[in-house]
Amino acid sequence: MNNIMKYKGYRASASYSEEDGCFIGKVLGIGDTLIFDGDTVSELKQMFHESIDDYLEMCRETGKQPDREYRGTFNVRVTPQVHGAAVRRAEEMGISLNQFVAEAIQEKLDRAPARYEITKPQTVGAAESAAKYGDPESDLQVLAKAEHVLAKYIEKMTKER
Repeated sequence: MNNIMKYKGYRASASYSEEDGCFIGKVLGIGDTLIFDGDTVSELKQMFHESIDDYLEMCRETGKQPDREYRGTFNVRVTPQVHGAAVRRAEEMGISLNQFVAEAIQEKLDRAPARYEITKPQTVGAAESAAKYGDPESDLQVLAKAEHVLAKYIEKMTKER
């Protein structure tokens, strides 16, 4: 079952509200809040389309740039050491830091398993993040494995120096 609707490059989630006795939808991934409802699935879909059309019209009328779900830009916060290492590596490769980060993200996406697993050294923070997507019983197992893998990785890196 898919509760995601798409229209003009926008996505919305939908669910049934027992309390309100209707379907409620919300446009995802934009800063502006767009919520709509309908008594039937077809009415909900129609209201989603109208919400997007009205939003885009309002943006045209006011001169506002409409939000888009993914613009292709975002800020990344890293330690100064990681920032410096990434800049140096990008320079060595003859590419921009932006291209270096984009390629690193793409590599990670290409290698990522369908469900997060600890299969190589990761930080405990990454493991904690991965654990959020597992079932509660496996969270502790994921974190325990991450701690073990991280300890082995640190030991290996220390010996190599």
